[in-house]
Amino acid sequence: MSTYQHVETAIVPLDAQEDFKLYLISQPNNPKKPTLLGMFLTYKDLYTSPSIQVSNHIRSAFRLFGNEKLRKMESNKYFSIVKRTIENDTFTSLHCTFIQGENVYIDLLRAYEITQAWDHVLSEYYLRHLYSTKDKLLVVAHGDGISKSFSSEWNDSDIQKKSIPKIPDTVNTFLKEIVHTEKI
Repeated sequence: MSTYQHVETAIVPLDAQEDFKLYLISQPNNPKKPTLLGMFLTYKDLYTSPSIQVSNHIRSAFRLFGNEKLRKMESNKYFSIVKRTIENDTFTSLHCTFIQGENVYIDLLRAYEITQAWDHVLSEYYLRHLYSTKDKLLVVAHGDGISKSFSSEWNDSDIQKKSIPKIPDTVNTFLKEIVHTEKI
């Protein structure tokens, strides 16, 4: 398990207006590239993505739209595609509905610009832990069965007891087979 005692935060503007920024939390433990531990997208002071997964969802939509592969989509809590008329010209824009308090429309060029910068920045980091939950389910054999507990990867000395979520039967059977095979 890794111990994260020293982390760095980089703030990287993704567009020319510097409205969209990435906050990148990394650990400088690798001589070639720091290990990226967290990634949060912000828009001005109005929005910060709650997780890496949401940041990646937004990045994916920007990429598809900027590459002109996202023409239609069902409106959701993050985006809608709208037609806007500006000075007698009609444009298709990606409306960022996840940003409350301001109507933010992204055109093709800005979407492409943001994803190009985002890709370049991510190439500077080791991404192995980016999508890790940092929590591991430990499964060990005891008596006739197995026991399960969560441990935190963030700090060896700070093992946290957490309730174990319901595990699907197929996964549970697989875990039992693995544990019993290890005992042999």
